[in-house]
Amino acid sequence: MKMYTVMLTNLTLCGCVTFAAQTNPRPAGADVTEHTKVEDQVNAQLEPNTAVMESTFKIVGPNSIGSGFIVGRPFGSGSALRYRYVLVTAAHVFADTVGEFVDVVYRRQNASGTWGSVTAQLRIRQGIVPLWTQHPQADVAVMYVSVPDGVMSGGVLSTEVLADDAKLRSYGIHPGDEVSCVGFPMGAESKPSGFPILRTGKIASYPLLPTIETKYFLIDFPVFPGNSGGPAYILYGGMRGNQLVLGTGLGIVGLVSREQIFANRIPLGIAEVVHATLISATISQLPAPDQN
Repeated sequence: MKMYTVMLTNLTLCGCVTFAAQTNPRPAGADVTEHTKVEDQVNAQLEPNTAVMESTFKIVGPNSIGSGFIVGRPFGSGSALRYRYVLVTAAHVFADTVGEFVDVVYRRQNASGTWGSVTAQLRIRQGIVPLWTQHPQADVAVMYVSVPDGVMSGGVLSTEVLADDAKLRSYGIHPGDEVSCVGFPMGAESKPSGFPILRTGKIASYPLLPTIETKYFLIDFPVFPGNSGGPAYILYGGMRGNQLVLGTGLGIVGLVSREQIFANRIPLGIAEVVHATLISATISQLPAPDQN
């Protein structure tokens, strides 16, 4: 498995205790083989929008639907550097689901290059006890996962793509900037094989920083059931020598939470996006990635 660090070289991205979760039939947690696969993926070179599309998956519960994306959390160093899969989504996607399991709709590419969906069950509760880790003040949930064989063979995003305040400042991000969001509005897919739909909108709120105080920002596009939990990101440029290179960097700036509602009853057609710093803070609450 290869990690999209491709975007981490030319892109400086802008951008929840929980037990290791389980996707059947794989055991909970990630073993050495899984770590090695993820490590290989970190080095994949993939176009930024494609990388996000390939890292985002539909989450389906008995009474709910949402989106989630997978990042690789690093541990070790040098030749011993490894990564572990972390599923990120909006906390209400899990909290609103009845029962102990959800289905995650993954994808797998066959030898001929065609794609097919692969549905795996993910345990999110043990009885009534949640197995995910949740941010105490934000709509963010994370948990370690393993994925079915052959899934994500093209690459996975490193947690380094999650933008902190310093990265947001370096990008010069401000109101009016365009942000891309990937997800499954109303459960819809861009292709029958299970790929998400990419939509864009402009940042519609101010101030953005410091994120520890603002916690979220607004984007001017409507949110549908199924969008919640999907990643929001920007493409940014940079200097290569003396030449300006546009749109080659990827920064995950947050996740789609919900639609803004005025007076508790009037939808505004505006998305609320939780800052990526809160995603990073939630991931830091998980057990160390080298523990099962």
